[in-house]
This record gives sequence, C-alpha cells and structure tokens, in this order.
Amino acid sequence: MNFLEKDALFCLRKDFSLSEMDEEVLSFLYLPFLKNGAYSLYMALYRYEKLLKPVGYANSDEFLSLLGFDTPDFLLARKRLEGTGLLETYRKEEKDSSSALKVTYFYHLLPPASPKKFFADPLLRALLSQEVGEKRYFSLVSYFRVPPCVPEEREYENLSASFKDVYTLSVQEGDASLKPVLEPLGEKQYKNQSQFDKNEFRKLLKENQIPMESLKDDLKDIENAGTLYDIKASELVSLVSASLDSSSVFYPKQFQEAVRNYHKYKAPEKTSESVYSSSDSQIARLINAFNSLSPEDYLALMFQAKPSPYMLDEIEHLKNDLGLPNPVINALLDYSLKKTNMEFNVTFIDKVAYTLSGQNIRDAYSAMVSLSTRDFEVNKRGKTSTKTKRSKSENKTADKQEVKESDVADLLKDVDL
Repeated sequence: MNFLEKDALFCLRKDFSLSEMDEEVLSFLYLPFLKNGAYSLYMALYRYEKLLKPVGYANSDEFLSLLGFDTPDFLLARKRLEGTGLLETYRKEEKDSSSALKVTYFYHLLPPASPKKFFADPLLRALLSQEVGEKRYFSLVSYFRVPPCVPEEREYENLSASFKDVYTLSVQEGDASLKPVLEPLGEKQYKNQSQFDKNEFRKLLKENQIPMESLKDDLKDIENAGTLYDIKASELVSLVSASLDSSSVFYPKQFQEAVRNYHKYKAPEKTSESVYSSSDSQIARLINAFNSLSPEDYLALMFQAKPSPYMLDEIEHLKNDLGLPNPVINALLDYSLKKTNMEFNVTFIDKVAYTLSGQNIRDAYSAMVSLSTRDFEVNKRGKTSTKTKRSKSENKTADKQEVKESDVADLLKDVDL
C-alpha cells in the first residue's frame, strides 16, 4: 500500500527484548540494506511500544512528525522493514459514531536474526553482500564468527561441576513438572521471508523417485537456490530432474544455469500479441528447458537417442546461416516435431526458421508467441472463403484479437523433462 490515511491510528506489539548481540546484528548486518530511515523507524517503534502500552493507540501523523518523516519516507522505511522480516503490517477499516471512515494500523515488530541464522539465510546474506561488497562481507562474517578456544585453555583440566554433582531431585507423583506444557511458549524468532518449503521439496524428491544419494553433496546449494530465487518446491524438483542424466548423476553447473534462466523467464511480460493464457509455471518450464539445453541435447531428450548426422547438420545451418540462438532453435524444433508427428522434416523446419529469422526473434518466449500466432493465421487462411475476405489490415487486427488457448495447446504438450 503506497499511501497513509490522514489521522490514521496505529497500535504496536513486540514480544522480545534486544540483546547487545541483536543490536550489533542490526547495526552491522541489517543497516547496510535497511538504510538510515528504516533503521531509525525500527528503533523508534521498539522504544515507542512501551509508551503505547497504557493508551493502546497513537496518531500516525504525530508519530511521523516526531521522527521528522514525510509520508513517502515513512512508507519506504516501513516497506524495507516488512521486506526483511522485521515488521508485519495489518490494516483495519471501520466507521465511527458519525459514520466517518476510521483506519487503524497494527504493527507487529519482529526481532532480527541471530548471526548464525542471518548467514544461513540466502536472501539476507545475498542482500548484505550486494550492498557492502565482497571484502566487507567477509570482514563481517569474521566479526561474528565464534572465536576458537585459545591454545592455553586446552592445557587445563575441566573441573566444572555437573548438574548431578550439585542437585538432587526428589519429584513426587503428580508433580506439575511431569506434565507436558500444552501451550507452546514464546520464543524470540526472526521472520524468514522465503516462500520456499524445504520439507515439501524433499517430499517431492522422494515421490518423483529422485535418489537423495545423487544430491547429497549439492542438496544444501539446491535448497539455497530455491530460497534465493523464490522457486516453488515442485518447480525446483523439475529443475533438479532436468539436471540428472539417465544414471542419476547430477550436474551442478547445468542446474545453476537452469535456475538462473528460470529466475529470468519465470514471469514473462505479456504483450498485446501474447496468446499464452496457460499458467506461468508451464510456460516457465518450457522456457527453462529451451534456455538450459543445447539443440543437440534437446533432440537427444526428445528422441531418447543421439541425433543423426543430418539433424546435426540442420542445427549447424540454423545457427550459422540463419544466426538463430540456441533457445530459439529449441522452440523451433519443439514446434516442428509436434507439427510433423515427431518427424524431423528439414523442409518444414527451414520454412518456420526463415519466418523467425525474418522477424529477428532472439529469445524462446518470443519464438513461442510468434509460432502460436503463425499457427492461428494458417488455420484462419484455410477457413476463409472468397466471399468473406477482408483487407490485410483488418485480418491482422482480427488475428491478434481472436487468438484462443487451443491455438497454443500443442506447445505445452509432450515435453517430459
């Protein structure tokens, strides 16, 4: 929400106290990407909570005036706190006794991560590294590293008393301590902003019969990628599966490239000519395949066999003579094979390829849009009678408006990665 109503009220809750270590984490690790405004807002809210306890509510305009913030500054600072898991914001509308609109905000202040959890969080550590640079980043890692035991301590005998040396328990039957605590007790816990579900991911790996043994050396990096790029567990399993060979050997570099391409193309911007109304995840999966594989590998995947020499010659022709990049060639091959019932028809492929080359198509998504539009136009020409012919400009306009899901359904079938 990019506005704040005049005279809006707010209430505030926090369930923790900042330790000296927490304050260092906020100052050294969070401040670089929070910037001064968000950092100041966090500390002000932390202190202001005690002042609000007796009265319950405060006026937002008065609070902003106290901080010296204008509304845009406040909203930007609040958003930065929300984005890094330090604040949750809730809003409520109601009518007062005179039927005027009354808006109240509820702010839930949350604690920062511990140093260990901060550097275990791919989102937070990537954000810090991006802001401070590599040299400062490793300096901060060293600062928060637990110091090792000094050599002299190892020469001493540990004489510390154990619990049983000091205390003797005499617990009677029915003692309250023998009963479990039914209600969970509060614990200071920072809010992890990642949407990636590690447990769901591992469950899906098992369901898809992907052996954990093949991933044991790379599993942590794979899960970190899911967190960093905000990939759904099901989509990450697909990317992992595409990076395994027939012997279940995992290729980390291929996976990393696939993840980067997924991140780049997972939500392609639709133009007025886009005919894709299927889910973004399906489109992203296709685009990921087209971007992460070479045409030779794509053909091997489709035919489950090494491509024939004449197929490889055609690929070289598409690359060298027509200048088509690999993702476009993959989209072209996928389209052509489905149109010719998996027959590698060089004449048909060339015909479609010259169309893409003439349109200067340079990426897989644009190729898919162009090919689906081509499909539609071919079908329309076959159905148009001489009595109902329209001008070329009218046909072009109508073609763009009447494209349906069925015209591109074949692009989303039969791709099994």
